[in-house]
Amino acid sequence: MIGSPRYWREIPQRYRYEAARCRNCGKIHFPPRDVCSACRGREFETTTLAQQGT
Repeated sequence: MIGSPRYWREIPQRYRYEAARCRNCGKIHFPPRDVCSACRGREFETTTLAQQGT
């Protein structure tokens, strides 16, 4: 069995869902964005999403 290349395994988004939460209004963007669509904020924090949807 062939494993994944190291560079692929070291990218966090490959194995978990990471989104950006706007620090100004709290809106969550997936995939992450540079500008918040709700308030036009530009400061985000990374948040991990659940592995399963609803």
